[in-house]
Amino acid sequence: MSEGNTEHGSWILRGARPAFVTRVREMAPGRRGVVGGIICLVLLVLVIAIISVRFNGNNDKWDNFYAPGETRTGHVSSVFCKSITLENPSLNSSASVYLLRSEPRLAFRYNFTITGSLVLRSGYYQYWNFYMYPGSNYTFSSYLTSGSVSYYLIKGKTNFQNWHRTDGYSLDSVSFSSVSNKTRSRSFTVEDEYYFVLYNPYRADAKFQVTLAFNRTEYSAQSGSVVTSCTAAPSSKCTMDIPYNSDYTVLIEAGAPGNGDWGTNVEIDTACNPRVWVYVMIVLLPTLGVVALVTCIAVACSCIRRRKRYSSLPSVTMQEVVVEDSETALPSNPPPYTPEEVLPPSYKPNPPVYTP
Repeated sequence: MSEGNTEHGSWILRGARPAFVTRVREMAPGRRGVVGGIICLVLLVLVIAIISVRFNGNNDKWDNFYAPGETRTGHVSSVFCKSITLENPSLNSSASVYLLRSEPRLAFRYNFTITGSLVLRSGYYQYWNFYMYPGSNYTFSSYLTSGSVSYYLIKGKTNFQNWHRTDGYSLDSVSFSSVSNKTRSRSFTVEDEYYFVLYNPYRADAKFQVTLAFNRTEYSAQSGSVVTSCTAAPSSKCTMDIPYNSDYTVLIEAGAPGNGDWGTNVEIDTACNPRVWVYVMIVLLPTLGVVALVTCIAVACSCIRRRKRYSSLPSVTMQEVVVEDSETALPSNPPPYTPEEVLPPSYKPNPPVYTP
């Protein structure tokens, strides 16, 4: 603990307390409120700078896996979002994003078939997943040449993560062995992500040929009154500006594969580039309101304290001073000055000369 003071006794250090804090504590309440307001403004400027750097730097991205030809819809607010950046890492297909004034309709159909010869080792599985809209349908057929295999149709990602524990998570399942043909088909009435799984839980390897024929309904951008759009070529990206108006519907579409591989999903990254000034105003206005309120309260408290201090002082009335001691009392009428009084001799500029 140490203590000291300056010549005027204003900057005092007590212990580890900074001198600035002590100086502020010695100020009048009104001045303390002003100093507090200035400090809040400085902190506000720092917060605004951090927000600006944050949103002008690398924006957060959200990504989804899309099957070839798949479409997804969403909503975006033009108040907070000034543009959308679409990044397409696929090497074989393009990707597009559309800004729509209204909700699109399911008016487009993709018809494609996936075929292949597979060998599943014991304990392994093979799956395909597609986002299916109402009105879509598919047909599964397989020709098994050796071993045994089980087929599952699973609705939803959560169920897919648990399907191997029990058959209760699948919508449809079938097991077949030896040389045999199996065919399954289904129409979809609820939109969701569906998984088509082939699993070998047996000891021997399974060899078979599989065919998946899909008739998928997708959203049509032209049915939703397109405002603007952009298309990213393979291994490229594009940016679409959003007019400042109201909420819009966004439609993202993965293009058809250029190599005919409909079974490989692609990851498409989309990002909303925010309007920085909107976020700055969201922070600025409440903070300015709090600063103004604190300053007004501090000034009002200072005025109230000053009034109380002045009203508590005793009142003083000027009265005539009466001196009881007549000997020391001053005469009420002093004697006039008379010129006959002897004055001291005037100063002689030439002093007498000393002679030895």
